[in-house]
Amino acid sequence: MTDHLHNTALPPQLAAAYRDQLDCRFPWVGEVFPDCIAKAAASLSPAGMSAYIDAARTLCKLGRGEEPVLIFLEEWPDIGTALGDSALEPVMQMVQHMQRSPNGNTIGGFLQTLAPVTRALQSRALLRDYLNTLRDMMERTTGSIHGHHQTHPAPAYPTCCARHPLYYSA
Repeated sequence: MTDHLHNTALPPQLAAAYRDQLDCRFPWVGEVFPDCIAKAAASLSPAGMSAYIDAARTLCKLGRGEEPVLIFLEEWPDIGTALGDSALEPVMQMVQHMQRSPNGNTIGGFLQTLAPVTRALQSRALLRDYLNTLRDMMERTTGSIHGHHQTHPAPAYPTCCARHPLYYSA
């Protein structure tokens, strides 16, 4: 964290309100939430903060465990700062699309790769194109037994959304 974030303190009432709004009982989420919310409050607008907490709550309720929530809480403030509050809506639409498909297990990987992708793209329009490309690939490669219901995850999708060491240099 940068020094200015260490000096940022949320009023206890506001931090408690955000925690109540999150309504997530995963233990590790509770551990990292104070630091994540302080970082987010230092960089997101009030509307962006509310959307951030709502999105984390949605991720918590998906039934995919705490990993997607943790990744989102830690990564979104930087993404939101770079691309603006409105970038969250198409990202969460993609998450919901994945959740309704056999590819739901890759939500964590998708969220984990989102930060380096947005750093490279630096544009909401390019992010939209990237999300459309991912959606198209997922739709075209997700398998079906009977031809009309998708029943098997896309074989390339987990690889596409996997953490690649090339993008994560220290």
